[in-house]
Amino acid sequence: LENIHGPLYGLLVHLGGAVSSGNDFHYGHRLHAGLRMSMARRGLRGAGVAVSGEAGFKYFSGYSWVCGPSTFAGKVFYDVFRLGSSGWIVGDTGGLIYKLEDGSASTPPSYTPTWTTVPAGTAQVLRAITFSGASSGLAVGAAGAIVRSTDGKGEVWGAVTSPASVELWDVAFADASHAFAVGAGGTILTSADGGQSWSAQASPTTARLEGVCFASASEGWAVGAGGVILHTTSGGL
Repeated sequence: LENIHGPLYGLLVHLGGAVSSGNDFHYGHRLHAGLRMSMARRGLRGAGVAVSGEAGFKYFSGYSWVCGPSTFAGKVFYDVFRLGSSGWIVGDTGGLIYKLEDGSASTPPSYTPTWTTVPAGTAQVLRAITFSGASSGLAVGAAGAIVRSTDGKGEVWGAVTSPASVELWDVAFADASHAFAVGAGGTILTSADGGQSWSAQASPTTARLEGVCFASASEGWAVGAGGVILHTTSGGL
């Protein structure tokens, strides 16, 4: 891994020719970095979710942003992942993962998703969630927590052994087999079996790493506190 220094100032989301910044999603509460969307077009409509770390969330109806169910207000959400017609939200939710079943077949302009909760497999706060496909999901969080789903629906989650005890802030698949998680103290974890087992990698920084993304099994980036940017072209080896 090589360490690249430089400040990161913001996040732009480009969807179907439209460019939006974080300010476009402001509704009285600060939005955390957990903003992921899947357009999965049905006519002109897409399906997206913006997660607020302070009070509930909003979802995209295809025409406007709508507040999530009032029963979710006061929950602290940190990340969201959409896959096909389903979505998942994680956060400080008392050991639960919130799952969306797409309602975008509703008559425009109405968009009425169905939200349910499933056991997270841990009572720890979860910071990030990702999937490599319907049959393989991962989520990470406080105290080195890593949970995994392989039921094909993202409804059954179980804890796996983690070599870390610090808070993990993000997780990403490089391909169906290789996954990486990052967190406090420059922690970098890797898995070569879809998240079933994990090992620690040497890290060139002690800064808190809050985001990770891989373009292939060998090339990836991690970013964190103090403007730290890490880049690898060898899978971190």
